[in-house]
Amino acid sequence: MAQDGSATLHLLGEKDSIVWSGTQAISAGSEQLLTFAVPSIEAGCNYDFAVFDEVGKIWFARGVEVAIGNRGVTEMAQPSGQNDSGALSASGGVTARAAVKMAAPMAMAAASATLPQTWIGNGPRIGIWQGAGAAERVRLSLRYPGLYRVTASELAAAAGWSESQVVAAIGNYRVALSCQGVPVAWLADGDAMVFYGAAATTQYAPENVYWVEFGEGLAMGSIELPPPEEGVANTSFADSVTFQGSDYLARVTYGTLTNAPFVAFSGVILSGASVSHSFNLPSCAAGAWSGSVTVRLLSYREKRDNAAHNVEISLGGELLGETSWLGEQYHEATFPFDSALLNNGLAVLKLRNAAARTAGVSDDDTRFICVAISFNYQREYRLDNGSLRCNGGDGDLIEVSGVASDKPFVLDVTAPQAPLVVTGAELGRSVGSDTTLIRFANSDSGRTFQIVDSWDGLLLPAVRGAGKPLWLETAAASLQHITLIPPVAWYGGFREALAPLAAYRNSHGMRATVIDVEEVYNTYSHGLVDPLAIRSLAAALQPSGLKYLLLVGSAAFDFKHERLTVGDYSAWLMPTLVVGQSFLEGNGMVVPLDAALGDIDNDGKPEVAVGRIPAANPAAAAVVVNKTIAYETGRRWRKPLAVVADWDNSDERFYRFGRSAGRIEQPLRRAGRSYKRFDLGNSSGGEKVRNNDVLPMLRSGASIFHFFGHTNEQNLGDTRPRFLSNAHISAANWQDPMIAIIPACRANRWQGLTATATFMPYGLFAAGTGFAAGIGSTGNILGREGEELAVEFYAALCQDGTRLGEAMLQATQATADTIPAERLLSVSLVGDPALMAAMPVAQGTIILIR
Repeated sequence: MAQDGSATLHLLGEKDSIVWSGTQAISAGSEQLLTFAVPSIEAGCNYDFAVFDEVGKIWFARGVEVAIGNRGVTEMAQPSGQNDSGALSASGGVTARAAVKMAAPMAMAAASATLPQTWIGNGPRIGIWQGAGAAERVRLSLRYPGLYRVTASELAAAAGWSESQVVAAIGNYRVALSCQGVPVAWLADGDAMVFYGAAATTQYAPENVYWVEFGEGLAMGSIELPPPEEGVANTSFADSVTFQGSDYLARVTYGTLTNAPFVAFSGVILSGASVSHSFNLPSCAAGAWSGSVTVRLLSYREKRDNAAHNVEISLGGELLGETSWLGEQYHEATFPFDSALLNNGLAVLKLRNAAARTAGVSDDDTRFICVAISFNYQREYRLDNGSLRCNGGDGDLIEVSGVASDKPFVLDVTAPQAPLVVTGAELGRSVGSDTTLIRFANSDSGRTFQIVDSWDGLLLPAVRGAGKPLWLETAAASLQHITLIPPVAWYGGFREALAPLAAYRNSHGMRATVIDVEEVYNTYSHGLVDPLAIRSLAAALQPSGLKYLLLVGSAAFDFKHERLTVGDYSAWLMPTLVVGQSFLEGNGMVVPLDAALGDIDNDGKPEVAVGRIPAANPAAAAVVVNKTIAYETGRRWRKPLAVVADWDNSDERFYRFGRSAGRIEQPLRRAGRSYKRFDLGNSSGGEKVRNNDVLPMLRSGASIFHFFGHTNEQNLGDTRPRFLSNAHISAANWQDPMIAIIPACRANRWQGLTATATFMPYGLFAAGTGFAAGIGSTGNILGREGEELAVEFYAALCQDGTRLGEAMLQATQATADTIPAERLLSVSLVGDPALMAAMPVAQGTIILIR
């Protein structure tokens, strides 16, 4: 996949099933025409196509006619929110080709219009320093490997430093560059620093971070490699390219593995089905050579642990082989191939599910998805967009074509943190043509080189200053409530949305602040996105008084921002820990463990109460802030509770939910809390109880809505019709938001594709109705486990002055030895953990008369 995006063309079949898919890189900048070779389409016939573009929008082209030698254009439907025009044309022949014309995304204004955006975020590339004094250091954020350049003026602006001082320091190598605490060599280029940047390799981080500060710098060394006079030039080199599927967030359910990417190519491949993908191998070498292709496939956790999988792999219409495995696996298989199976560098790969469907099983447990495909192939020594990263070959001479300037530059990047400037390289001409070459010796076939045509084509990192955080100062060490917001440089506006909540907490005697989570990364994880940095923050401040940690930001499991990025509906804005959760009957999924971020000693019993507002934008977060303050100022904790029990059901779904409701009545009665209990009674009782009893009570006002029973992402109750669903959360049904407590399966799965599609988050973000906060599982939980957790929760809640997170913390600690951590800690609090949920202790003067 290219550095800045890809576009996928789908040939559609009946009911818009995907018959064939092709993916190509798309570069930031000007409009581009992408050409796909679509197999098995015939001249004179009409076909339906769909295009998934680089920002995740889909365009449809219906009834495209294929004509030999004709490039008629059919207008495509515009995706929602898109202003760019799109068209699709097709031409026929022995191999018909469909061409997709679309506008590439423009890079940020601060960057060159011809270069891709190499950092995460919708803020400016250069963050102007706003601190009282100068910054201590500057962070350089980048996504992709390559040669980067940062100027003295950019560093000065980002840090509040004197530009002349920075220029002098660069000239004398008095600027230190490091990455993850390791010094990195760099090269002075006038008033700029040039360095080789590598991509982040950790699980959770979409960007790598380099640090600049005043100090002894490490200058790049050099290696002299003049071309030999009688050298044997390598015609090509062994390269590899990986195409990561990114148009399908496949890992939101059914799978328990955390060692595989959470994005994949579209489509679950069922028994007997085939899917084809087309890829253009960059600068693919001509001639006869051998390569290999590696497919990375993922099977789900099925009802049968030993479900058999068998996949046939074909390239260019020829079967390469098959691979087999049992059960749930992230499976990798490699096959050799001959270059004759490619068509001018175009690889058409076909995956066929050759496993026979299991008889008597309702779901096809032979199914799998394709996560990524890698090719090892021979690549020409040719600059692509002014750049090439290459290896040496068997010959002693490297000649690179595609040179357009008279000042190309070569680095030996075999050791990425200590690159060497290659000296002695010469410009020349290829025999019998006017093509300009850069020529240098190949001293070792194991070396790696980075070649650029000129400094104008160097990549640009994001540049931001960093100082010592105020919350680390002694005066701030007694913080009780911290709100963490997504990096301001990623998405602005969250600080303003959350400021009223911090002000409200402070006005009521709770020491609270809002912190940009990037400050936490800078302090505890060398700047990299890492949920363990958040745990380190909790561990550092809990001994001095930290009780409540509120995380703000959505977090679908696209850690690297392959499919969803800043501004999308459920992007990875605020990280969490994840774990695979296995359940009954083949059910399994990966779930977030926000509660584990408050477990400062990693004993399974959190010490800091953690909550989350899983908002994808500041406006959604502001809705929750307003609800939180209104709940407390309206003293809604005085209202009665609504306790609802599902019917007990039968067979494997049997559970005595009425008994569960009875057990939580006991602490409520002892504490004198007013409540009403409702039982659904039977499989058809949901609608009657909802309309006649529960909704009228909620309309009159409730402090807590509690539900015991069967649930899924959008429905409560195992009745027909359902007892309660998203459609019932409206101002017409109730207007005063309450707290929702649903210790059941998946009703709080905010990590899904769209947080607002799940019952509890849907109610959280619904303005003028719904919930002010909630507690529920982001995955699955057993009935008895939800019951025990709820009993302990209400025992803690029925104490004067108890806040929601405090009660949840006590309940978690009390049940940690009996409920497995992957289920217990998946029970997540959405909303402010400091929300007052029980009668506050009166403040005043006590006069004692004897």
